[in-house]
Amino acid sequence: MGFRRGARLSTGHVVLEVRRGGFSEVAVVKGAHDELLAVKRISDEVRAQVGEGVDRAFLRECELAVKVLGDVPHTARPRIAIPVLSQSGPDDVGIELLGPALYMDYVNGPSLADLLRTGPLSLSQSARVCGYVAESLARALDSAGEPRVVHRDMKPSNILLTRANEVRLIDWGLSEVKGVSGLSVRIEYLSPQRAADMDLADPADDVYALGMVLHQCLTGRFPGYDVRGGTGRLRQDLAERCPDVPEELANMVVAMLSPRPDNRPEARSIAGTLLHPDMTAALAQRDLTQPFCRDCGLVGRAVPCAVCGGEVRRRVAREPAPGMVRVPAGTFVHGLTEAQVRHALIMANMAPTDDQVRVLTGSGVRRVHCPAFDIDRTPVTNEEYAVFLQKVGYPEPEGFKAALAEAPDHPVTSVSWKDALCYALWRGKRLPTPLEWEKAARGAEDDRMYPWGNTFEAERCVHRRAPGAMPTARTVRTGPVGRLPGGQSPWGVHDLVGNVNEWVSEGKTPGFRGACGGAAGEVLPVYGLVSYQSQAHVDYASTAVGFRCAADVVHDVVPYDGSESSDSVRPGGHHDAASTERAMTGVRTA
Repeated sequence: MGFRRGARLSTGHVVLEVRRGGFSEVAVVKGAHDELLAVKRISDEVRAQVGEGVDRAFLRECELAVKVLGDVPHTARPRIAIPVLSQSGPDDVGIELLGPALYMDYVNGPSLADLLRTGPLSLSQSARVCGYVAESLARALDSAGEPRVVHRDMKPSNILLTRANEVRLIDWGLSEVKGVSGLSVRIEYLSPQRAADMDLADPADDVYALGMVLHQCLTGRFPGYDVRGGTGRLRQDLAERCPDVPEELANMVVAMLSPRPDNRPEARSIAGTLLHPDMTAALAQRDLTQPFCRDCGLVGRAVPCAVCGGEVRRRVAREPAPGMVRVPAGTFVHGLTEAQVRHALIMANMAPTDDQVRVLTGSGVRRVHCPAFDIDRTPVTNEEYAVFLQKVGYPEPEGFKAALAEAPDHPVTSVSWKDALCYALWRGKRLPTPLEWEKAARGAEDDRMYPWGNTFEAERCVHRRAPGAMPTARTVRTGPVGRLPGGQSPWGVHDLVGNVNEWVSEGKTPGFRGACGGAAGEVLPVYGLVSYQSQAHVDYASTAVGFRCAADVVHDVVPYDGSESSDSVRPGGHHDAASTERAMTGVRTA
């Protein structure tokens, strides 16, 4: 008959709930101290079909699970293996022998399969769930010795989430019991090798199945074709179904689903990639505007929360402050190729040398993720800086009175990095990071060398020097900001090349900070390259150096009702200079 609701087990526990599958049945039981546990046994149908041998094999697996999996993270921890479990009541049916059983932690939450019925998971939740599962697989292999413990039944229904959104992998090794036709294994999770030999026990098969689970988490479905024949179309399939998936995560899915087991990464490598702090931060930024549960943190659109039933909210970004431009989160091409650097040197009438090329290319080209940020449309002007000096009583830069009288709409110069930072903090802003400055100049669609393209055009920027000439006091002059729309970046940011170098928040050596963009009197085909960064001491001040400000995107947290009608940007999000005469550099949520 199997577990009966209300029956008392020989261990003293009372059966509260029974769940039956094709191979086993699980009872939720309560002990003397009201602790809830799960108890698993082989179903009567399977025992009758296979015979007594299935009990012996199952007991061995239960004992191995207790020995090996007790210290493995992210599992429903096995407590004890019972050789012969029995139950009595609640009716007058006497004592019934149930065979061997495994007591383990009870997970009071939905399965991953339940969540996927509502659609794909967020990027961060997908990586988190599959990263923790991979960590469990790796730790189990480390702990087992021989025989090796592999899962062999990896699928969303065997991945549970607690009410605190913690991951628990269940049903380890049950498919080791041979000759059980009732065991349900979906063909999509079988590697080519496992499909040919169902008795195979190879860790690479678990990796393949987990790769399929990860694909489901990201897209909400299986690939659009049979990947066991090859992964050639898989990257395109992922891009079409999940356009925001970062390249590194897509590469991991493709590798995990390789038809060849020796080409699949090991579980430890998968966990290291999916749970790496850089990956976690990048994916969290992408999910920033998605609905989330205030109690367990699950990112998802189900209302109430599909994991804990808590209240679902969403972050709504405020509009950029007046005079600022919003640069959205996403990846862009960072750095310059050797060919681009040589082209720039030739445009500047300079013969490229290997040393010059090596210095200007730096660490080379790669795609990097940059969170959303706001940045000033133009550099800070003399007129704007004068308000700061008047309000705060800050010391004037050298020659400032004459500059303000003659050129109020020119960039302020002769300010050190410290001066620029003080102004930015007074405005409730900050200085842009080098990556932010480069993305604001370059855009996100290509690897252009200048904000407008790949050829230097002097008429698009404030440029006072002919190629090959030496700078003089006459040639180092600024111009009005925002007057050359042909030189703006794809985001609509002006004066990023020429006029003045601009301080950024970081430098390459202690005590020094970067300056980007090139000044009017410099060799702009080279120093105006979007990823070029000169270095200067934090106290350095020059008529060739100014700055502009950046700011984190400000979000309000509001209730989410499950509709798509809520605006993702709210008005009134400007940074109030009068009330922010202090540092305000973090992402703020109300």
